[in-house]
Amino acid sequence: MSEDKAKLTGPDLTKGVALSTIREGIMLLGHAHGEPALLARRVSEQELAAARRAFEADPGVQGLRERFGATVLPDSVRPVK
Repeated sequence: MSEDKAKLTGPDLTKGVALSTIREGIMLLGHAHGEPALLARRVSEQELAAARRAFEADPGVQGLRERFGATVLPDSVRPVK
Protein backbone atom coordinates (compact mmCIF):
# COMPACT_ATOMS: atom_id res chain seq x y z
CA MET A 1 0.00 0.00 0.00
CA SER A 2 1.42 3.40 -0.93
CA GLU A 3 1.93 6.11 1.63
CA ASP A 4 -0.70 8.30 -0.07
CA LYS A 5 -3.41 5.65 0.14
CA ALA A 6 -2.73 5.18 3.84
CA LYS A 7 -3.66 8.84 4.40
CA LEU A 8 -7.10 8.60 2.79
CA THR A 9 -9.92 9.41 5.19
CA GLY A 10 -13.69 9.43 5.08
CA PRO A 11 -16.03 7.19 3.12
CA ASP A 12 -15.27 5.53 -0.19
CA LEU A 13 -17.45 7.70 -2.43
CA THR A 14 -17.51 5.08 -5.19
CA LYS A 15 -19.75 2.98 -2.93
CA GLY A 16 -22.30 5.77 -2.58
CA VAL A 17 -23.30 7.96 0.32
CA ALA A 18 -26.76 8.49 1.79
CA LEU A 19 -28.08 11.87 0.69
CA SER A 20 -29.19 12.57 4.25
CA THR A 21 -25.53 12.58 5.40
CA ILE A 22 -24.65 15.51 3.11
CA ARG A 23 -25.90 18.90 4.26
CA GLU A 24 -26.25 21.70 1.77
CA GLY A 25 -23.14 23.87 1.58
CA ILE A 26 -21.01 21.47 3.65
CA MET A 27 -18.28 19.48 1.93
CA LEU A 28 -17.88 15.79 2.73
CA LEU A 29 -14.27 14.61 2.67
CA GLY A 30 -13.83 11.11 1.34
CA HIS A 31 -11.96 9.26 -1.37
CA ALA A 32 -12.61 7.67 -4.75
CA HIS A 33 -10.37 5.35 -6.78
CA GLY A 34 -7.49 5.84 -4.36
CA GLU A 35 -7.61 9.63 -4.51
CA PRO A 36 -8.93 12.16 -1.99
CA ALA A 37 -12.31 13.60 -3.02
CA LEU A 38 -14.82 16.19 -1.85
CA LEU A 39 -18.56 15.83 -2.27
CA ALA A 40 -21.02 18.71 -2.03
CA ARG A 41 -24.79 18.92 -2.25
CA ARG A 42 -26.67 21.66 -3.99
CA VAL A 43 -30.32 22.38 -3.48
CA SER A 44 -32.37 21.77 -6.59
CA GLU A 45 -34.49 24.56 -8.01
CA GLN A 46 -37.62 22.52 -7.22
CA GLU A 47 -36.64 22.11 -3.56
CA LEU A 48 -35.87 25.81 -3.27
CA ALA A 49 -39.14 26.85 -4.92
CA ALA A 50 -41.12 24.52 -2.63
CA ALA A 51 -39.38 25.94 0.46
CA ARG A 52 -40.16 29.50 -0.62
CA ARG A 53 -43.83 28.66 -1.28
CA ALA A 54 -44.16 27.01 2.13
CA PHE A 55 -42.52 29.97 3.83
CA GLU A 56 -44.74 32.49 2.05
CA ALA A 57 -47.86 30.48 2.98
CA ASP A 58 -46.93 30.35 6.68
CA PRO A 59 -49.52 32.22 8.80
CA GLY A 60 -46.81 33.74 10.98
CA VAL A 61 -44.99 35.15 7.98
CA GLN A 62 -48.25 36.47 6.54
CA GLY A 63 -49.06 38.10 9.89
CA LEU A 64 -45.68 39.83 10.05
CA ARG A 65 -46.17 41.16 6.52
CA GLU A 66 -49.67 42.45 7.21
CA ARG A 67 -48.98 43.90 10.64
CA PHE A 68 -45.48 45.31 10.20
CA GLY A 69 -44.89 45.44 6.44
CA ALA A 70 -42.14 42.86 6.79
CA THR A 71 -40.38 41.52 3.72
CA VAL A 72 -38.57 38.25 3.12
CA LEU A 73 -35.12 38.24 1.60
CA PRO A 74 -35.38 35.56 -1.13
CA ASP A 75 -31.85 34.23 -0.54
CA SER A 76 -32.56 33.71 3.16
CA VAL A 77 -35.02 30.83 2.54
CA ARG A 78 -33.54 27.32 2.33
CA PRO A 79 -35.20 23.90 2.49
CA VAL A 80 -34.72 21.92 5.70
CA LYS A 81 -33.84 18.25 5.44
